[in-house]
Amino acid sequence: MDNYDKFIGKLYDILLESDIISYEDKPKDLKEKKERLEKYLDKLDRIQSKAMPKEEHIDTLKKLYYDRYVIKRENIPESYFKSLEKRYLDEGHGHHNLVNPDNGIDKELKEQHINVIIREQKDSLDVWLNYFLSKDSDYLPMWAKVWAFQGMLNIGNLNKEKDGYGRRSNTAVNPFVSFDSEILGKCVELVKETFDKKEITDKEINKLLQSGSFSKLYGKLLANKKQLKIDSDEGIWIKYNYESKEEANEKVKNGIEPEYLKLYNSLQGFNTGWCTAGSKETAKQQICGGGSYQGGDFYVYYTKDNNNEYKIPRIAIRMNKNQIGEIRGIAENQNIESNMEIVLEGKLKEFPDGKLYQKKVHDMKMLTEIYDNYEKRELTKEELIFLYEINDKITGFGYDKDQRINEILDKRNKRKDLSIVLNCDLRQIGFTEDDLFNNQLVYYYGNIDFQDYKTLKLLNYNLPNYIRGWLDLEGLTSSEGLILPKSIGDYLDLRGLKMVDRLVLPEKIGGYLDLHRLTFAKELILPKEIGGTLDLSKLTFIESLTLPQYIAGSLLLTNLRTFKNLTFPQKVGATLDLSSLAVIQEMILPKSIGGYLFFKELNSLIGISLPENIGEKIKYMDNFYTLEELRKIQQEEIVKEKSKHNRKGFTTGIFTITFVLIITILSIILSVIFLKR
Repeated sequence: MDNYDKFIGKLYDILLESDIISYEDKPKDLKEKKERLEKYLDKLDRIQSKAMPKEEHIDTLKKLYYDRYVIKRENIPESYFKSLEKRYLDEGHGHHNLVNPDNGIDKELKEQHINVIIREQKDSLDVWLNYFLSKDSDYLPMWAKVWAFQGMLNIGNLNKEKDGYGRRSNTAVNPFVSFDSEILGKCVELVKETFDKKEITDKEINKLLQSGSFSKLYGKLLANKKQLKIDSDEGIWIKYNYESKEEANEKVKNGIEPEYLKLYNSLQGFNTGWCTAGSKETAKQQICGGGSYQGGDFYVYYTKDNNNEYKIPRIAIRMNKNQIGEIRGIAENQNIESNMEIVLEGKLKEFPDGKLYQKKVHDMKMLTEIYDNYEKRELTKEELIFLYEINDKITGFGYDKDQRINEILDKRNKRKDLSIVLNCDLRQIGFTEDDLFNNQLVYYYGNIDFQDYKTLKLLNYNLPNYIRGWLDLEGLTSSEGLILPKSIGDYLDLRGLKMVDRLVLPEKIGGYLDLHRLTFAKELILPKEIGGTLDLSKLTFIESLTLPQYIAGSLLLTNLRTFKNLTFPQKVGATLDLSSLAVIQEMILPKSIGGYLFFKELNSLIGISLPENIGEKIKYMDNFYTLEELRKIQQEEIVKEKSKHNRKGFTTGIFTITFVLIITILSIILSVIFLKR
């Protein structure tokens, strides 16, 4: 029996105990445990793969996780509210009854605390889910994701005396344990070493590995994580060059350190939080290609350590071939430190696609300026517009939203701020469900759930001009008389609509736009920008439609077979699905596609303007190709078509000449016969 089988057996028991999997009969032996678990993991992998192209599917998955793991309001222990009562009294705020509030102030105060607990738990759970549902985690096998996720749910508060974390209770009100991709990668790599029967010299770590507990191992490594001591911002950029796996393996054989090992070793002991530092295999895939990584050069900015050597990693730029794949810093959630923004800005000028990242640099600079001064002075209207993301979302370089945004907003008078920004009355800013039915509402600071309504006519209700969160109109079956907001901060769900005749959608949608049941569209005005996926997957024909200029997610036109006057976006951030397009016609595709491009039914590329760059491969007929390979195929098709045309022209010319000769000869013969007579 090998260590992998033992580990899988323990993982099976953990999932069974947690009611994640269930069977009426007990497995006969370890072999059956392994078979059952591997079937479950395969199923989970398929579900995740199907969910990833569509934000709405990911949101549905998240809601299931929230429902299972986020504390219910009725389960928040009475002792928590009693401790709050004591704290308010100790701080001189007087007596408050939060256990059984009997006045409006205490009821509202209790509600605020409940909402904060639930929001923080959802936000902390999101960080883990976002990582596991993203390409960043593709290097992890599914067993590792399940093992890590189930384990982290059991990690409680830090116990400094025991140099580790306690066990989380079912009534815990604190957020879930902080996510660190570097430590996660180390946990998985250590477990893999036990599979290979490598010696683990650290006795305590070895003991934790034998237990098979992710929560104990991760908790121990996280508790021992040392914060970087940074004394200098002076630094240098070091480039680690792309090399193929074969080249890297050959170097190892010859006792030469390959590029990926140089990179990996340079990051050890600095606790950057980067997954590159967590696993040699990940570093190898990122430079040489493999898994979800295409491979490419890797740049790291190092500053001086105590020995005056350039050793401390501060910024990482990973390339996908010739494009920037990602940028990471060492601030919270791997964002860029404020004092490193100018360093990054200068470096980005060297890359062809560096301009695409300038907005992130600008946003982080502006956020830093606000964060450093918001308690010292009044914020300008421009700064408030930026902070409340009225015109655009604030983007950074980390895998999660910059925590400084909520930190600032939590201390602001939001109603007053927004009335200044939108030049409206305080009463026209809404926060509660009761506010929603104010027909003069300009801005709603939250989500609107009208998914059970088939029409809004019965409500006698006008939607506000701006919604910070999402708008769910899933049940709507008719768009007649529907006037939508100018801007929606998150997603818009209109999946119930099958036919649309004259509908103007918001100018900006921060999340996805779900119109996946739409089969007919006339005079449909789409947003200029969509921050997620645009799902028009049921449309088979499109006439005179301008798609958004920018789509951050996927563009799903899965069943589209033909079109007239269709204008594609300049950029699609993820996949462009044109799987059913069968009629050969001229079209200008987006200049940039971040994911895959699907052309399953098309049998010719003639007349198609291909993108300038693409993040993944292109499915053309039955095979996957790189952009360079597809361009060659297109050129070959054009040459063949010209040759075919030339042969046809040559054949037609020969026929014409032959025909003229025959007519001429016949004329001569007839003339001779006529003269003889």
